[in-house]
Amino acid sequence: MSEIILVGRPNVGKSYLFNSLTGSHQKVGNFAGVTLEKKSKALNGTELIVTDLPGIYGLNVTTEDEKVTYKHLSESAPDDLICVVIECLKLKTQIPYILELRTWCETNCRPMIVCLNMKDEADYYSIEFNIPSLSEILKVPVFLVSAKTQDGFKLLNKFLREMNWSAPEPLATSENEIMSKLKNTIRGDLAKVLIGQTKLDALFLAPFLGPMLFLVLTFVLFQAIFSWAEPFMNGVEFIISKLSLVVSPRFSGSLQSFMDNAVFAGFGAFLVFTPQIFILTFILTFLEKSGYMARAVLLCHQPLSWFGLHGKSFIPIMTGHACAVPAIYATRNIENQWIRKLTVFVLPLTVCSARIPVYALLIKVLIPNRTTFYGLFGLQGLVFALMYFFGIFLALILSALITKWVDRENVNKDFIVELPQYRWPEVQVLFSKALKTTWDFIKDAGPIIFILNAMIWALSSLPAGSADLKSSYLAQIGLFLEPLFRPIGLDWIQGVAVLSSFVAREVFVSTLGLLYGLNSDNPNDIINIDQIQNIGFASGVSLLCFFAIALQCMSTVSVMAKEIGSKLAYTALGFYLLFAYMVSFTMYQILK
Repeated sequence: MSEIILVGRPNVGKSYLFNSLTGSHQKVGNFAGVTLEKKSKALNGTELIVTDLPGIYGLNVTTEDEKVTYKHLSESAPDDLICVVIECLKLKTQIPYILELRTWCETNCRPMIVCLNMKDEADYYSIEFNIPSLSEILKVPVFLVSAKTQDGFKLLNKFLREMNWSAPEPLATSENEIMSKLKNTIRGDLAKVLIGQTKLDALFLAPFLGPMLFLVLTFVLFQAIFSWAEPFMNGVEFIISKLSLVVSPRFSGSLQSFMDNAVFAGFGAFLVFTPQIFILTFILTFLEKSGYMARAVLLCHQPLSWFGLHGKSFIPIMTGHACAVPAIYATRNIENQWIRKLTVFVLPLTVCSARIPVYALLIKVLIPNRTTFYGLFGLQGLVFALMYFFGIFLALILSALITKWVDRENVNKDFIVELPQYRWPEVQVLFSKALKTTWDFIKDAGPIIFILNAMIWALSSLPAGSADLKSSYLAQIGLFLEPLFRPIGLDWIQGVAVLSSFVAREVFVSTLGLLYGLNSDNPNDIINIDQIQNIGFASGVSLLCFFAIALQCMSTVSVMAKEIGSKLAYTALGFYLLFAYMVSFTMYQILK
């Protein structure tokens, strides 16, 4: 079966083109390193396979994702089509790249076409291309398309389905002659495209103003996750409370207790915090698709290098604020293996989405609901932002200490990044992506949380029934382990919740909701846990420190072992747990 292989530099729309050709929903982004593994699916209505490969800057491979692309090209069959995807507005600068791949296809007898993507942007700037002349100059078929609007897809689809493919013929002209002829194939002023981008770059990449704007944007992002999500969280809590009043009375005895505590008070406590996941994804996707994220990578290269990291470490660090697992895969875009391993090692300190429910709950208990800056920002949101910066700060300090300890000062940190065009993302795309990520979060974590809640409810109900929690099996287990948690200010209930969080951090909230609900006349009061049992300021700060540092995600450990080796992964697991306990112990002993 023949294959259509999409090849190109990062950020030229290969994944968007792949989705349009196959009807898929693969993640796309406006920065390098989005596609990290090959993706394959049949071309719509055919048996032809379309494969999307990670972006490469040339055939001189240096990164893990580039190795994936080169290996697949090398193992391709003679009748497989190599589709070189180019951003049409950058055609002039991409000719050497096209010729390099063209030479490879000619040498290895592989059919090839050139696909000039983002026709919609060329139309916006009134840029026109003489496609027949381009095809004649390059001696390969050239297509002008928009993966976004599917403009030009009729001709492309017809060509792909006919399978009338052939390897490139030898060129009789030099690269300089091709560049000279290229001027006559483009009609329009490409300079004005660059002028608009240059003006914005002068603002966002300014030596002082650029970093300040980045800090402001970051602060607004974290403020939004907490303060601006509160009305939506209250709405979810209201719906869950009303559902419990309708559903629970239909049961009696143990089943009613299960519905009240395991389902509504436990699982419901987890659902209340999903609006924050939605807002986080919405804003991050906006930054990615607008083109700003690539500028942030450039801004952060120099500061990150002070701590032994690299500009390309920024994308995994930002991705880690959603989930550490894809963040670890994103490090494949880092050429230097030492910096890649260092980035993976410190990634668990970034505030992933699983920590959001825990932070939100503890901050709501510990911090008064006051506003600052004339009511514009909430004090709780400010502390929430500080927790994010605390995680990043710890990651950077640890990275610097490790770098100094192993004497890696002379590691090559050369950095090249291609800046994409600024684009205004479509609200529908942002909303769809945020909704999908939120649903995936519920779908992935929900079953685990439900099963654990059912187990904890059963242990808390036996043998004496839920009316006597302290004599239950769960209490016996918790009281046996309480000496381990007492030095960091936690009682047996909070200790059980911490233990359950080692399956998934967000289980902590649902476990507290369940156990405190068993002792409450109103088990559906799943947010204001301080009204049910006072956690205390010292204990709350201790918990915040523990969750900020401890590595409590087995999926993360598993992926770390796969990517950087089991020894380093389990070293990270033990180190972060011990470090978290020591910091929590110290903070509690000082504050109590």
